[in-house]
Amino acid sequence: MSPTPSLAVALALALATLSAPAARARTAPPTGTAWVGVRTGLAFIDSVSIDASSVESTSDPAPLFGVGAFWRTRRLDVGAFVEHIGSGRYQRLASKARIGSQIRAAAALRWRYVEQPWGGMYARLTPGLAIIRHSDTFRLDTADSVGVELADMDVRSFGFSMSFDLGLEVYVNSRVAVSAEFSLINTVTRLRRGAEDLDYNRVRGVFVVGLELRP
Repeated sequence: MSPTPSLAVALALALATLSAPAARARTAPPTGTAWVGVRTGLAFIDSVSIDASSVESTSDPAPLFGVGAFWRTRRLDVGAFVEHIGSGRYQRLASKARIGSQIRAAAALRWRYVEQPWGGMYARLTPGLAIIRHSDTFRLDTADSVGVELADMDVRSFGFSMSFDLGLEVYVNSRVAVSAEFSLINTVTRLRRGAEDLDYNRVRGVFVVGLELRP
């Protein structure tokens, strides 16, 4: 098992074991404070379309890891993070091949619509920028499908990403919190095809667990 999935399992177990003592906490963390966090998980949905033509992606999971910081207010948290999501795979005629990994840097606006001394539930919007590194096989298959040379296909594409997240957070104490969330991430960019561009749209579903600390 790779380190990132192992960390995801460890944090998920920590979330379960810490829920009981956290539920007995008397007060929530203070507002007007800065926090830092790490997050890890798995992407298990990967839908890709090129100029409205779907690529037959598979359900193979891909690891995720990220770091971030935010400022906590009474109900809204504002911050930013950077994360890396593994490649994911698509189905060829007789084999599977990598689609390509992505890095995104995003701002985050988190609304804790349920807030209790033990923790709460939240929704979050994260607009940002993304870099996708396309695998050589994916570039080759895309080039063949549109009738151009491999050299005409970009190795990397820069684009815009937006995700919507729903999560649960548990306060271990006034300085430590653990969380679990589900996110849908949509990334829009372009692939070069000679003098023209191909529209590239990618939607990924990820499950993430996180550890947040107040310095």
